[in-house]
Amino acid sequence: MELKCPHCGSVIYSRKNKLCGVCEEPLPADLLFSDTVAKKVDQEMQQINRKREEDRKKEEEERRHGGGDASGIVF
Repeated sequence: MELKCPHCGSVIYSRKNKLCGVCEEPLPADLLFSDTVAKKVDQEMQQINRKREEDRKKEEEERRHGGGDASGIVF
């Protein structure tokens, strides 16, 4: 279901923002995440970003030390 701003009709991409990203009018509470849900979403995003960074560092380290497969070798 696509949520839209009741003031300007634009799509609401973040239910954490209290204002519409286009017209900057306040969004009704029923279109927003509760504070508890917003905090949980933030925590989950932090975990995802930490995991992504760990994976990136691990791949970089493996490339430096010749680990992994040979798919990165250019002939």
